[in-house]
Amino acid sequence: VLIPAILVIIVVSASRDLGGIRSWLGSRPMVYLGEISFCFYLVHDPILRLLVDGVWRGVKWNVATGVVPAVAGLLISVSAAALLHHAVERPGQRLLAGGRRQGTAT
Repeated sequence: VLIPAILVIIVVSASRDLGGIRSWLGSRPMVYLGEISFCFYLVHDPILRLLVDGVWRGVKWNVATGVVPAVAGLLISVSAAALLHHAVERPGQRLLAGGRRQGTAT
């Protein structure tokens, strides 16, 4: 049920972007989340495991007790991803590019 709805959102947003109308997926916050997404992929699982196994060990999980830890885990993971992106990924990209600015052809 969700896959067709997500596909419609993507197609409509892409069509608007191609037509010169900026969609919410092309907004600055969404673009930034896309830029840090690889770092998020790297950090979210270890962070969530640390939180569940260490901080929240023994909690009886249900919808009510799960919302706050889920939001906290998401915020911590996004923050760690942003930090990793700016402290490691971007400098690494510049180093591998030989000091050239990204997006410029030589």
